[in-house]
Amino acid sequence: MNFHENNVHNHPIMTNTSTLWTLALIRVIGYVFLAFFLFDFIDTLIPLRLTNPNWEFQTFGALVEKVPVLFLAYAMIYLGRNFGRKRLEQFLLSLITWLALILGLIYLLMIPIGIINTNRLLTLNHQQLLQLDIQIAQVKKAQTNLKTTKTQSELQQILSRDLGNNSPIPKLENPEQVKTLKNRLTTVISDGEVKLKEQAQSLRDVRLELLKKSVKWNLGSLLSAVLLFYIWRAIKAK
Repeated sequence: MNFHENNVHNHPIMTNTSTLWTLALIRVIGYVFLAFFLFDFIDTLIPLRLTNPNWEFQTFGALVEKVPVLFLAYAMIYLGRNFGRKRLEQFLLSLITWLALILGLIYLLMIPIGIINTNRLLTLNHQQLLQLDIQIAQVKKAQTNLKTTKTQSELQQILSRDLGNNSPIPKLENPEQVKTLKNRLTTVISDGEVKLKEQAQSLRDVRLELLKKSVKWNLGSLLSAVLLFYIWRAIKAK
């Protein structure tokens, strides 16, 4: 390091100017991050669909996922405490301080809403699974009955009674046609059973994913509320 570089680093005026410039830049970026967070927060809520549990649950999760940007913004804005701040900025900081309290209350109140919507979605998922189980049971019954079927009238009964299809079967002329139709029905019923089981498995996967997201987002909302309350108290106490 040469003499000129030593002189710059040891000069208090140059050091303070550099520090103020760096702090000002970081704080401005923090204000921009906070503005982006608020814009995104409002955009996520609009349009409101408060009677839709799936929308409420997904919106709840989206708001929790955005919190890291908010915390980064507060860390950057309050870097250096009051060093180098002007009077106008002091007033702005008081508003931002109370914003932390308001947001903390919002994230705290979102927790019971998240739990309620989780329960509503789980109930809906359970009802859908029950309906699929009933359909799968009907298909299995139809498969069992189809094995002993020998006449057109028996095939018609399976269609209407076991599968809920009242469409009449075209008149069959001989036992070979009955056998052919029976084989076709066996294939159709087997394919239907596979699709129903795939739908049931998909619903079970949705249920598991719903539970995982619920735990993650509710804990995230709780931690966010606690940290926002801490930020508010820490800034008010200084």
